[in-house]
Amino acid sequence: MSIDLIPLAASLKLNTYFKGLELRNVEHREASSAFASVLSENRVLTRVVCSNCCSDVTEVLGTALQQNLYNKVSILDFSQNKITVKGIEALASFMQTCPHLIQVINMNDVGMNGPGLQALTNAWTINWGLSLGIEELNISNNQLSTASPDFIAFMSTMRKYSKLRRLGIANTSIAVGSLILELGFLKLTYLDFSDNRFDKLTQSNIAHFCEGTKTLETIRLANTGLGSQVITRLLQTLFSNESLNNLSIDISRNAIGPQGISSIAQVVKNATLNTFDLSDNGILEKGCIELIKSIKSVQKLILDKNFGREGKESGELADALGSFVKCHPEVYHLSIAGTSSSKIGKYLKSFFCDLEGNTSLEELDFSGNGIGDAVFSVFSNALAHSHIKAVRCDNNLITYCGYVAMKRSILKTTYFSKFEFPVVDYEADTRTKSKYLEVLVDIISEISKRDAYQWKPNVFDFDIKWKTPLAQRAQPLLVVPQELALLSSKLYDGPPPTIPPEEIEEQPPPTSRSNFSSRASKKSTKFRSPRRKKDHEDPPPPHYVPSGPAPNVAPPPFPPPDRLPPPPDAVPPPPLARSNPPPNVVLPPPPPTSIPPPPDTPSIYFNEAHSVSESEPPNESDSSEALNSVVTSSVRKSIFKEPPIREEDRSHNSEANNDV
Repeated sequence: MSIDLIPLAASLKLNTYFKGLELRNVEHREASSAFASVLSENRVLTRVVCSNCCSDVTEVLGTALQQNLYNKVSILDFSQNKITVKGIEALASFMQTCPHLIQVINMNDVGMNGPGLQALTNAWTINWGLSLGIEELNISNNQLSTASPDFIAFMSTMRKYSKLRRLGIANTSIAVGSLILELGFLKLTYLDFSDNRFDKLTQSNIAHFCEGTKTLETIRLANTGLGSQVITRLLQTLFSNESLNNLSIDISRNAIGPQGISSIAQVVKNATLNTFDLSDNGILEKGCIELIKSIKSVQKLILDKNFGREGKESGELADALGSFVKCHPEVYHLSIAGTSSSKIGKYLKSFFCDLEGNTSLEELDFSGNGIGDAVFSVFSNALAHSHIKAVRCDNNLITYCGYVAMKRSILKTTYFSKFEFPVVDYEADTRTKSKYLEVLVDIISEISKRDAYQWKPNVFDFDIKWKTPLAQRAQPLLVVPQELALLSSKLYDGPPPTIPPEEIEEQPPPTSRSNFSSRASKKSTKFRSPRRKKDHEDPPPPHYVPSGPAPNVAPPPFPPPDRLPPPPDAVPPPPLARSNPPPNVVLPPPPPTSIPPPPDTPSIYFNEAHSVSESEPPNESDSSEALNSVVTSSVRKSIFKEPPIREEDRSHNSEANNDV
């Protein structure tokens, strides 16, 4: 399906309904340009996601956000875009002058280097009101080793006042040992250190952090090179911290081995866990059996790629898994995915038999185990008598016959409502491909008639599908402490960013003074004294007090004074008796007065010929003298003016002249 983005973007520029905008997996430059045109003018979008798009998208969008002073973006996701130097500069410039809070910044896997992170930290240091309000920050999968000192110094400076809650620095080569000392002052709930190597200093500091934290909920230590002894000590520290409960821990890909799992199994006996990920640690079947027998409470257990070759021990593990699911009704997700060299295989038959009648397990992943059609038929039978809602079962050597059995089973249950298409098995079947596709389509069609079910979000993912903020106004910048304001002044001498007032926001962009002059000169006749146009019009009511400008007095400026800030010494004029005259009434000119104009008269004036003057406002004394002189001269002319000559006098004078 092809969509013309140009008219769509044009309609979204002035959109006031949609609050979120996403652009994913689109590499066309026209799409990023259309996306930028929306951000340059839209004033209601609060969530902007642009992931895995063209390389210059960050530059285009950063410039658009910088130009739009009235944007309300509070969630900004540029993950998986290859950012350029100009893109970093545009984004840093936007954050340096942004007048409102940005709560979520996701810069995961954007190809950013050390100088790029330094530019961002400098912008955050200049605009402390923004950086202190960041709640979620992800800079994972970027090589930032050269910017490690600057980032650590930034975190050290803001640690007492920051609202940061979730931080992702996986695979960044940042000195975690020094950084973890500064993170102890923050109230972090999510921390991702994966794919960073830990030395002895880092191991000691992270143990100290785990002992002192009171808010941590999720910690990722995958592929950090930690041995079983260090992991055991860290787990003991976390579980002995009385402030922490229902933790989610990821210690996958750390080569714990079957011997190291024994000490870990002893630690988790009294722990209550939300999610526990031990995948790809080489603990084998015996280690898995020892672990699941020791776990006290867990809601989501992941044991992928921890098995050896298919054999007798695989059958023992399948029996242990069946008992584990029966004895732990709190478990809603179990993942036992395998590979060609690490799988349980056909021994999963006993585990599938134990699933009959189970009402707690909702999500099951047993892909990559090569179970075949016969064992899959046993699972299909168990599926009809359980509450399982979502299944991943690809790469299991299942053919057309296996899915025919599944099609019959799903007609007997109403719980099963999420099925992922088995791409690997479908591509491997070359004989009955048309029938294979037909039965898969029938299964998906039957499931689509039921209530939609989505896999519960993975707590280890930083992108948690943030809810779009629906607030009408952007949150203002935080109050900056004095010590941080002094640091900003050393880097930036300009005025701090502020949110424009709402009344200015509703107005069109300001025009130059020359435009004011031309517009005022065209409409200058509106300030002339009113005249009676028709004799038959009724006179104005006697109680009416005119509100128009008096003659020889500077008329109201253009634009009106209520749109301009008053001077510091301004005195408000006295209230008028009535602001608007009655309709269809033309008033005679009011008598002249010598009252000087109010002191808040702007710098645009009209002279006697109704031309525009852009000079500075005259002094009160000068204007009063000039006005009095004009009034005096007019009065003098009215007094000494010769009376009109009548016809009788004219004839009498002519006769007198003749006599002379």
